[in-house]
Amino acid sequence: MIQFFHGSIFDSKCDVIVIPCNIHGGVSSSIARELRLHGLSFPRIDIETSSVTFVENISKFTSASVIAYAASVAGSYNSTDAQVMDIANRLKRYCQEYSHRKINIPLLGTGAGGMSILDSFNIFKAVFESDPRIHLCIYTPSDSVYAQLISMRKAAPKEETIVIKNPRVFISYTGTDLTHRNWVRDFACRLRANGVDARIDMFHLRP
Repeated sequence: MIQFFHGSIFDSKCDVIVIPCNIHGGVSSSIARELRLHGLSFPRIDIETSSVTFVENISKFTSASVIAYAASVAGSYNSTDAQVMDIANRLKRYCQEYSHRKINIPLLGTGAGGMSILDSFNIFKAVFESDPRIHLCIYTPSDSVYAQLISMRKAAPKEETIVIKNPRVFISYTGTDLTHRNWVRDFACRLRANGVDARIDMFHLRP
């Protein structure tokens, strides 16, 4: 499922939050302010074009489990469809592998990358619409861009939509020893791999 939101990628809880950057670790001034505000690390210097660095979030920012730094801009060069497609596929594979369900992301490539809104959206639509388990939340702080996204959605031909509701469970257990804790963790992973949104303290709770 893909939804549009007017605001910041930091506005709602998610499993993975995507931070756009260039290959030198540079971010926009608005993203830099948000990273400082939430005590998040800046991207490391010299990242390969179209790569994504996934970092488990251990900061005071509790609205995301994983921070994904996506190098969507190659220095002073514009982003290409192939680069954004690579990033989208890397994000999808990561979420499928670790059973993450919700991604907060801006329209990569449309800022300093110079891509059109339509081109960027169509890439993410092509990659993610085949997996209804992943909820892709596209954020934009721009009034005009948000209005354009909404108009695109209204203009799109109506298709039959199949809504799959994944059950959510919380696993309560007594960790008597390491073997027991590992068994419970593996059980939770099996549930998540089979469409059950299993919640467990070692994955979702913070100190």
